[in-house]
Amino acid sequence: MKKIAIILISILIVSIVISGCVSKKESSEIILTINSVEKRHYDNDGDPAEDGYIFLYVFYTIKNNGDDELELSSSWFKLWTTNGTYDAEYSFFDSGGSKVDSISGGASTSSYEIFEIPEDSDILTDWKLKYEYFFTTKSTNLANIKSGFYDVYMATLTIDSYHYSDEGEYSWYSPEEGNTYIYVNITLHNSQDNGASISTSPWNFKLYTLEDGHNYKGDEEGIPDEINPGNQASWYIYFEIPEDATLDKMVYDTSGIAPAQASFT
Repeated sequence: MKKIAIILISILIVSIVISGCVSKKESSEIILTINSVEKRHYDNDGDPAEDGYIFLYVFYTIKNNGDDELELSSSWFKLWTTNGTYDAEYSFFDSGGSKVDSISGGASTSSYEIFEIPEDSDILTDWKLKYEYFFTTKSTNLANIKSGFYDVYMATLTIDSYHYSDEGEYSWYSPEEGNTYIYVNITLHNSQDNGASISTSPWNFKLYTLEDGHNYKGDEEGIPDEINPGNQASWYIYFEIPEDATLDKMVYDTSGIAPAQASFT
């Protein structure tokens, strides 16, 4: 009996502390809208979903019609279904840059949350995105889809060959002391089946050593700007890396739309 009393008192104290730190936000002051929903096999880091699962990207706009700040975090979002709920994966970026952590009164922001769900899931009209923050719960139905719902499949990246060099794209280019250039001959194949072309921008490529990641330094001229579905292109791209670095992989990624990677091993 004494233990029960102690537990009840502890709960009461925690409740008082929370109520003193967090002001109640009326659900009517929050407008949550689904902009689009996408299935993706890979997340923003190019990592695949677990076997039998798929990533569900839910793009939304949330508006704060109240006067107080509205707290935002991936941890406050849930994907509600008739069979249970899914927690959002933590994401650092929204569609406009860095992800905000709060919205002032009268303001709004557009972002997305990522959920890993069974691959054979039928996204029914009673699936909801729920925002739950202490005393506030707001949800909106995934049936409010404006931009469509489709599968996004990966492109295929192949490392055909590579070599090291102290000479850059131009004769006056040279690596910093202790570094070297690595020229990588690649083939990028567009294996998507949704009719979308993929970009060949060098900013979409990154080379990873076991120690660090490296952005492109230069590439071959005459590369097509995009590759249509079913087509492929081959060219070289080079990076500057430490001479003693251990090669790991190359990654192609256009903000999670068509990620692909190829290993050096």
